[in-house]
Amino acid sequence: MSKETIKIYDPAHKGLRNAMSLFQLKLGNTDFKSKEDVSHLKSIGHELFILLDDHIKNENEYVLPFLESKCEGASKHDLDDHHHIEILEKSLQDKLLQLDGTQTQEWGYQFYLEFTKYHAIYLEHILEEELVTEPLIHQHCSPEDIMDVLTKINTGIKPDVLFLWFKYIVPARSLEDNISVLKPFKAAVPTDFFEIVMNHIKQFVPEIQYQKLVDGLK
Repeated sequence: MSKETIKIYDPAHKGLRNAMSLFQLKLGNTDFKSKEDVSHLKSIGHELFILLDDHIKNENEYVLPFLESKCEGASKHDLDDHHHIEILEKSLQDKLLQLDGTQTQEWGYQFYLEFTKYHAIYLEHILEEELVTEPLIHQHCSPEDIMDVLTKINTGIKPDVLFLWFKYIVPARSLEDNISVLKPFKAAVPTDFFEIVMNHIKQFVPEIQYQKLVDGLK
C-alpha cells in the first residue's frame, strides 16, 4: 500500500461533516417549545459530541505525538487549534444539556448562530489538516508507520463508539472507500460481530447501496 492510498483523515472527517450537517439542519428547524423536537435535537447532538470528543482524543494521543516525533514543531498548530475548539465545544455542550422544551425560539436562534460559528471554524480546521497536516505525515512517515498508528486508534475504540462512527461515515463515503475499510475489518473480527455491524449499517444507507456493499465484501 502506497502512502497516497492511506487517507488518514478521510473517514472520520467525512463522518463528522455528515453528523455536523445533520445537527445544523435540525437545530435550524427545531421548535424549542416542543419536548419531542428538542429530544430529537439532543439525540443528534449527543452522538455528534461523542464523535467529536473521540476524534480529538485520537489525534492528540496518537496522530500528533507521532508526527511530532518525526518532525519537531509540526503538531503545534493543530494542538493549539484543538485547545480553542474544545473551549467552543464545551459551551455548546452546556447549552445542549440545558435544553428541556422550555426555551424560547430566540434562545434557540442564538444557539443556532453559536453553533454556526463553531461549525465554520471546525470545517476550516479539518480542511487544513487534510491540506497541510496529512501531507506532512506522508512526507515524514512510512506507510507501515501510518498503518501502525491507525491500528492503535481502531483497536482502542469502544464498540458503541465504533457503531456511531459507522452510522455517520458509511453514508458519507463512496462504495469503493467503504469496501476498502470494511474488507480488512471483516477479516479481523469474529463473523457474528461483523454481521451485527452490517445489520447496523443497513439502517443508514439505501437498500441498493447496501446490497452493492454486501456484494463487494464477498
